Order: sequence, then C-alpha cells, then structure tokens
Amino acid sequence: MRLLMFCAVALALSFAFAASGSAAIVTVTASGFSGCTPGASAHCPTGGAFLDTIRVDVADPGAPLGTTIICTAIPQAPICFCPGTNPQTRMIDASGPFVTFTYTLLGGCGNISFAVESTYSGTAFTPPTFVVSPDIDGDCQVSLADFIHFAGSYQTADPCCDYDCSGTVGLVDFVTFANHYLDGC
Repeated sequence: MRLLMFCAVALALSFAFAASGSAAIVTVTASGFSGCTPGASAHCPTGGAFLDTIRVDVADPGAPLGTTIICTAIPQAPICFCPGTNPQTRMIDASGPFVTFTYTLLGGCGNISFAVESTYSGTAFTPPTFVVSPDIDGDCQVSLADFIHFAGSYQTADPCCDYDCSGTVGLVDFVTFANHYLDGC
C-alpha cells in the first residue's frame, strides 16, 4: 500500500513538474574526469595532457521549433574560457527538442555550474563541476603567480594542484605543472 501511495505521489509530482514547463537538463558531462572527486575534470590552456571541454546536453520536451535556449556558465571561482564561448545560444530545430553546448575551458580551479534558459520553459541550473588546471588563478596563462600558488601547496592536499589525484601535491604534480609552465592563449 505504501509503495502504491509513493508511486501515486511521484506520478502526481511528475505531472505537476511537466505542467510547470521547467527546462529539463538531461545530462551534463565534463570531458576527462580526473577521479579525485565526483564531477572533477582537469584542464589546461593548451589541452596537452588535460582535456578542455565541458558539454551541456539540454532537453526541453514539448518546446516548439524556434525555441531559443541560452546556456550561461556560472563560475564560482576565476575560470578562463576561450573568447566568445560564454554565453551560448541555440534554437530548437527539426531534429528535436535537444541542444548541446560545448565550453572550452582554458584554466582555473573551482566549481562551475550552468544556467539553462528556455524561452518556452524557463530556467534550470546544472549541478556544479569542479575544474582543475595548471592555470590555477584562471587568468589564461600558466605563470609565475600559478607557480607561487603551486609551491605553497607542495606536500599538501590542495585539490587545485593535485593533478594525479594522489591526495597529496607531490613530484608527479610538479612535473605536470612544469610541462605546462608558460602555456596560455
């Protein structure tokens, strides 16, 4: 009986949610999960050993052709993007109520989430993704300022400098950082 009641409430809530017309985020995937924490991905200004894209897949069920979808990255720390990639706009076309946004990150360290706005359904937000890069300060250049931060984090558990996910910033992380020193736009 409890299971039946639970199913009835869940069904009623799903109809209420569908009627409210909220945009539905189907998936948000970060290329190159580092494995340090769920949702973490590592990036570098030149790509190199780090992957540099976050893909946001959006479904807006029932949206008519021509519906505009706007995706805006909301960094919660300094994050550097390729010029012209934030925000992005797509329109629902004949292929269906699905659109994909791809963001190229050049650097930074911290959480990032995305606001997805539909002219048909309203706004929804993605869960945060934690990004790491040798460009620790997110200024699009792996520079002396990043090295100073890295040096101060050596032999600590600083997640912004632990590129090999060992739990401690060590020699392997230093080699990774050194290989990207002076990388930039």
